[in-house]
Amino acid sequence: MTFANLKLNRIIVHEVLLAADLEAERQPSYSDEFLVLDPKGEQLLCKRLADSLGSDSHSVELAVELDGEGSPFHLMTRLLDSSDKDFARLSKDLAARLTNAQTAGTIKAGIAVVVDGTMGSNSKPDRFVAVLKAESDAGFVKEKTAKGLFLKFISEMVLGAQQRLYKIGCFVEKKSPDDGDDIRSKGDFHVLVYDHQMSNTGNNEAARYFYGAFLGCRLADNASRLTRIFYEETCKFIDGLKLTSQKRLEARTHLVSYLKSEERHVSVKDFAERYLPSDMRIPFSKQFKQINFPARNVPKDVKDIRRRLQVRRMLFSSKVRISAPEEDFNDLVKIQGEQNGWTNITIKGSLEVQK
Repeated sequence: MTFANLKLNRIIVHEVLLAADLEAERQPSYSDEFLVLDPKGEQLLCKRLADSLGSDSHSVELAVELDGEGSPFHLMTRLLDSSDKDFARLSKDLAARLTNAQTAGTIKAGIAVVVDGTMGSNSKPDRFVAVLKAESDAGFVKEKTAKGLFLKFISEMVLGAQQRLYKIGCFVEKKSPDDGDDIRSKGDFHVLVYDHQMSNTGNNEAARYFYGAFLGCRLADNASRLTRIFYEETCKFIDGLKLTSQKRLEARTHLVSYLKSEERHVSVKDFAERYLPSDMRIPFSKQFKQINFPARNVPKDVKDIRRRLQVRRMLFSSKVRISAPEEDFNDLVKIQGEQNGWTNITIKGSLEVQK
């Protein structure tokens, strides 16, 4: 999903507080008027959405769990066909729900930008609706004066290129509604989330409140995402084992071979039984249970980790790095043991270039 040819229709902004602020009887500020951006401002907002949610981004696919009347899914999808008056009302409800979901100690207040629009081809565009929660940060605006450059302090800047202090939930319509159907089916939409705080597993309270408590979704069982998590968690487990360097290298080689094989699935149990000593299998399984990784077979899709399966990189405690083709690594690099803080390595070939 590329989010190409993005066009915005309606934009409205509301203040988002913390749940504790409501208990202290502070009321958020809501808008009744739509935001009108100049062409450069609209272009920048489109870029933020495309960069965060597009196919080359770190967005994650969601599966809708709550889709009944009055659910977040119901409110979000009703925005697409609502009148301007109802759009403003429904967006206020969403902003209020976001405030009520913000209970964790690390969460910050900010703004909710609710927007609908289209993406894709001009002949058959896809409709979408998104809510963007942005946190503010202090910064400066550069201004040119007769005496030279001047920096103007801004106490609450949002959506700067380097900030990344925002989260986006986006519902992209893949099937038009049936006539008279007020409550849409969750199968009618692709749902994506971008979150600057989201880890590769999504197992992060600061991220989960947004897609879970607020949007009523869970992380989808996406094959490429789960394959990536399997690879990263297995690498983490191997690196933490109290084994010799050579044994850890062998385990990593088994992992790469397992993922590059013709088999169409990966399985925590299968890998453990094939390649790990018996006393390490239970700890290995427990590590995946802690992140709620499926116990069943997972369809294998290595597109997110293809480059990592081609080159193996090693980092030593002295900050020295070695990289070599993964496929021939064991033939090109021989690690012969460690002694007194030194690692003895033999590398096939002669030095050609120093950079």
